Amino acid sequence: MTAKEFTEQLKAKTPDIDLLIASVGSEIAPVIIKEYTCLPKNESYQENTNPIIELITNYKSQISLGFIGFIQELSTINGFIHFALFQEDLVLLDKDSDEIIVVLPDDIFLLEPGQYPAIRFYCAQNASSFLEVIISYAEINTNELLGKRYTLQKEEFLLEELSQKAGGEKYKKFISVLLNIQTPQS
Repeated sequence: MTAKEFTEQLKAKTPDIDLLIASVGSEIAPVIIKEYTCLPKNESYQENTNPIIELITNYKSQISLGFIGFIQELSTINGFIHFALFQEDLVLLDKDSDEIIVVLPDDIFLLEPGQYPAIRFYCAQNASSFLEVIISYAEINTNELLGKRYTLQKEEFLLEELSQKAGGEKYKKFISVLLNIQTPQS
């Protein structure tokens, strides 16, 4: 998934303002709509082979879906690129492997590329897979904001589907926490 595809798909997943107002009220609805927004920066577009770097570099993002919030500027720490928060924890891109991980803020200096002694979650095998998971999660988040509830069977299906999008079983714990689904492993 490219940065442009991500922004287009995220826009398509944005809740309808009237339905959202009916669900959460007129004060909160506009705030939620902003959290689905990626506006182009006024600078010339800078292409990058990594869609997350391309996204943060070229768009003013206020993306905040559930536990995930993208930050405005990239920062590099110990060979990792910090691009988002998961609650208060750091969501990082390993510059060597392209894998996405979550670590506690105090543990960032224990990390080395390819070695994760302080890992909280493995999120996705690469940036493109991570963005695909976030797009799927945006749709789930929208449905929940509008009052839809999922059956246990549907939750299990979504857990498996998003884990596969992320890259497989290794990422299931992160997906279960993201979706707020209790599993024996989490």
